[in-house]
Amino acid sequence: MDAREALAAIDEGRIQPVYLLYGPETYWKDAIIGKLRQHLLPAGDHMNLSVFEDGRVPVQAILEQATTVPFLAERRLVIVRNSELLQGRGERADEEALGAYLEDPVATTCLVFRQDGDVDGRRPLIKRFRERGYAVECQPLRDAALAEWLQDEAGRLGKTLRAEAVAWLVESGEPDLYRLRNELHKAAAHAGERPEITGDDVRAVGI
Repeated sequence: MDAREALAAIDEGRIQPVYLLYGPETYWKDAIIGKLRQHLLPAGDHMNLSVFEDGRVPVQAILEQATTVPFLAERRLVIVRNSELLQGRGERADEEALGAYLEDPVATTCLVFRQDGDVDGRRPLIKRFRERGYAVECQPLRDAALAEWLQDEAGRLGKTLRAEAVAWLVESGEPDLYRLRNELHKAAAHAGERPEITGDDVRAVGI
């Protein structure tokens, strides 16, 4: 599935027990993890959150957290960043252990693997993520999809975008969503009380 499909499913309460987030667009990964935290963890709940920042963390430590019973809550959230195991630098026994977990994940845990960049889809472990529907591709938006996203973002600011403003933003460089959201916020501020963001607003803030 792609990132927007994953976000829509989370909003509908259809939360997977496992996610593999990969691809070049950081915005989507942050958005998905943010949604999961919002849905699974009450404000201030750190007891049911585990985050592994070191990609060399042993798979046994990950699975220990994944199989821990939630504390006074329905589910736990376990996040693993840049696992070396998913980059093909782990032991075969560790891959098999994680693969076995993917076949029968704990229902009270949401286990998220967040990888920077792409993954090698030819690797057996990555194939298992995909076969189970756990892989989420986080790619930049382009053309019509990017224009639609910009209009949605403008709507969240109480604005609409004129066609020339959309075109200017879409053609302004690489479609990095964080950069474009920042530029859109600047253009909205320049527009002030006006409900529409024009091409002049976009150009005025140096985009």
